[in-house]
Amino acid sequence: MTRLAELVPMTQIGGTASNLSETSADGSTFPAKWSTQEQANEFEGRTAVHRAVVADEWSVLRRGIRAVLLECGVTAVTATGTTSEAVEEAETRDAELVVLGVTPDMGTRESVTHARAHLPKARIIVLEPEPERGSLLDLLGYGADALLTRTPDDEELRDAVTRVGKGERFVSPGLLGAVFGDNGLDPEEQAPAGILSDRQRFILRLAAEGRSNKQIASELFIGEATVKTHLQKIYEKLGVSNRVQAVGRALELRALY
Repeated sequence: MTRLAELVPMTQIGGTASNLSETSADGSTFPAKWSTQEQANEFEGRTAVHRAVVADEWSVLRRGIRAVLLECGVTAVTATGTTSEAVEEAETRDAELVVLGVTPDMGTRESVTHARAHLPKARIIVLEPEPERGSLLDLLGYGADALLTRTPDDEELRDAVTRVGKGERFVSPGLLGAVFGDNGLDPEEQAPAGILSDRQRFILRLAAEGRSNKQIASELFIGEATVKTHLQKIYEKLGVSNRVQAVGRALELRALY
């Protein structure tokens, strides 16, 4: 399948499409929301998300995002060009997921706070065009469940949808440095060889993705107490006291990947 990044031109596409229809390459129109019994049967059980709304000013990006959501098992997807329309559609259709890109009516932070205020139970995925540490941390604080780049690849979007559908949080690996990379330590300091073991690096990556100790233990087939022990040793090696500091420090020392 074509990657989403390949669908978006280098220059901004002018205009926005109606929230009720999209135009295909041959000029025909089709509903922005559809749901068939065949789709429902084919994708049943693949994701906890069944109804979603996508908001972005680029119609081509909306179509690409929607195509991936359908592959994930989302059976009803509505596309809009503004955040206000997206929130209204999500309320009307009782959507479990809202994907917020760049819209002309609200900035990213305002979009997230507006969506969270009106949709307290929905999962919110944010497509961030200009990631900066302060703004990304704010978005997580305001209620975003996942942070992706403006044009994520298909696998990354699928992963995010699956994770938020399970109640987890997700930050694109490409944004981890922007989120956690500045903790006031000297960025020029280099890590000693093998500062973290392979197992410790893997556990820390899972923690950076928002996994709980229980979820990490389940994935690695070990006990929660063992996970806690690994994390404590990681903190000691990095000279920090919590997960956020550990991820930031490991990224600065190039010890996470």
